[in-house]
Amino acid sequence: MITFLKKKVFFSTIINNYFIGFFYSCLISVLSFIIIQNNKIFNENTFFILITLSILQLMIQIIYFFDIKKFVDWYWSICILIFSLLVILIILSGSIWIMHNVYCGKISE
Repeated sequence: MITFLKKKVFFSTIINNYFIGFFYSCLISVLSFIIIQNNKIFNENTFFILITLSILQLMIQIIYFFDIKKFVDWYWSICILIFSLLVILIILSGSIWIMHNVYCGKISE
């Protein structure tokens, strides 16, 4: 009976952590959307706010969805963080490169 209760409490805390992580992720996504929709002029402040929110989103997903709160094994935690940052860097630089080429193509026409 006690092991059943321990398993039930453990399961409920895992589900609770997933809901907390999902709530924070949705909150940051909506906040980013509101910033972009309400800001008519895209300036440097908006860019840094969005970068900060994306880094915060990454950290929330690592903590809540990858379940790395305990940091028992630092090697894997650092590998996940480096890989995530590498993927974000590739996507960001590729997007900027594509937008630059499209802009140069529009100007030459």
